[in-house]
Order: sequence, then structure tokens, then C-alpha cells
Amino acid sequence: MRTFFTVLVLAFLGTNINAQVWLEAGGKFTFGPSGFINSNMTGDGEHDFSLGLSHTAGAQVGLNFGDYHGLNLEALFGTYYQDFTYRGNAEPEKYSVEWKVSDFYVLYRFYANNGMYFELGPKISRV
Repeated sequence: MRTFFTVLVLAFLGTNINAQVWLEAGGKFTFGPSGFINSNMTGDGEHDFSLGLSHTAGAQVGLNFGDYHGLNLEALFGTYYQDFTYRGNAEPEKYSVEWKVSDFYVLYRFYANNGMYFELGPKISRV
């Protein structure tokens, strides 16, 4: 981590940065199918599974320098679901799994002239 920040500082020092600095902030939200697909479960006739619906919400804040460089901080918090059915017994047994994920990003962003950008940095996840 120390090496990453050293490279980041050297990149800023070695760049001709003008006085233009701007701040950006935004929210993020996703909704869609989630789950694990396991070949042991899909190949077994006694197990069924279905993908659940997940939702994730978060925010990002960016500090941009000059025309090409920026530093972004992002946080995302999601909840994921999946259902399983085991039919090996007389009565089918149903199981539901729910897990929560927190993701944190610290990203260096380089902007290209055509509106595209490249991000590089660590991600810390907690499941």
C-alpha cells in the first residue's frame, strides 16, 4: 500500500498540473440476479438452486487535478440472496442464503481526451 501511494505522489509531482481542480460526487445503485453456480450442484439430480435478486447502493467522491488526473474514493454496500432445494429426503428441504458485502475503493483515475478513463487502485471487501 505504501508503494502505491509513493507512485501516486510521484505521478502527481512529475506532471504539469495547472490550477484547475474540481470535485465530483455521485451515487450508485445496482439491482439484478446474484448467486453462485457450482458444478457439484448443477450435476446432481437431488439439488436445485435458483439465483436471487441482489441490490447494492453506494457513493463516490472524486478530486480531479488539471485535465487528466483524479483521485476517487468509492464505497458500495450490497445484499445478495440465493435459494437451494435438496430433494434427497422424503420431504424436500429448502435453504435460503443471504450475505452482505461492503466494498471500498481508492482509485487513481487518468482521463483520456475522448472521454474515456483508466482507473488503478486497491479494493477492500468485507463479506
